[in-house]
Amino acid sequence: MTHRIDDNLVGLTAPDFAFPIERGKVREFAAATGAFLPEYMDDPRPVIPPTFLVVAAYLYGYWLEHPGDSCFREAGLEDAMSLDGGQTFTYPDVPPRAGDVLTGTTFVEDVWHKQGRTGGALDFARICTRFRDRSGDIRAEWRAVSVIPEILPQPPDEAPVPPAAERPFMGHGEQRDQIVAIETQSAENLAQGQGPGAITMPPLTLTEVARYGFVSGEDGPAHHDDAAARAEGFPSFFSIGMYHAGLLGSYAAAWLGPHRVRGLSTRIHDMMWPGDVLTYAGTVANVTEKADARHINIDLVCTRGDTTVVSGSAVFAA
Repeated sequence: MTHRIDDNLVGLTAPDFAFPIERGKVREFAAATGAFLPEYMDDPRPVIPPTFLVVAAYLYGYWLEHPGDSCFREAGLEDAMSLDGGQTFTYPDVPPRAGDVLTGTTFVEDVWHKQGRTGGALDFARICTRFRDRSGDIRAEWRAVSVIPEILPQPPDEAPVPPAAERPFMGHGEQRDQIVAIETQSAENLAQGQGPGAITMPPLTLTEVARYGFVSGEDGPAHHDDAAARAEGFPSFFSIGMYHAGLLGSYAAAWLGPHRVRGLSTRIHDMMWPGDVLTYAGTVANVTEKADARHINIDLVCTRGDTTVVSGSAVFAA
């Protein structure tokens, strides 16, 4: 069997890059993921949203799907349909803030292959980027999994993509602000199974997908151009998986506080299509204490009806 991702890429390291964190970009990203919270909008030095580091790949650094002129071009993914399989963000302490200038180092951490559930081979690659401050201390780590499927995924039969003329759209000035209704809770006395309750977003539109795409730097045409999506074998544009991971991160941050985020991991199980009605929820998995540090571990999920499209977990400092 021929694999699209070469096992010999493991260890391939890109040159270091500078990543200045700008307040305006933090505000844009928070708004694009529904996090209209004062910690992001009003603080002159806001902490970054949980999944904010994705912008480093597109705007300042390296990404296997968009290698540009970097050493990752030899990965050979530019002409392949590579999908986002999930990402993990880890913060040893309070997340970086606007005004910080970090140095990123990106390398291919692992490559593997497996058979898909619905047939066809799947090739995987995981890249890791470490972000250090001026003192050389690690402030964050970000891991992203890219997947190349042999067979392109299609929308589920029970939820066909509506014709273009019947798709939902956002009106002028409308914004998706359902997340701000979540009440921030104290970390004290949280128990397993507790949560702020699920929120259901309005039907997915092109506007919100395109807004997240251009704020994050993900400008793949199949995410906002029906003609480009059809040329790649899809019935219409499809959403960006990390947009919905970002919404899960915003949900968790609104619940337990942006400053307390210590980690977020998401796995993308299915594609999201225009008109999808998606529900976001989270509950406490457990509370751990280690070395005088108390952490709250939570489970997160994004569903379309009875189907899980994104699952995740997060760690918050108590």
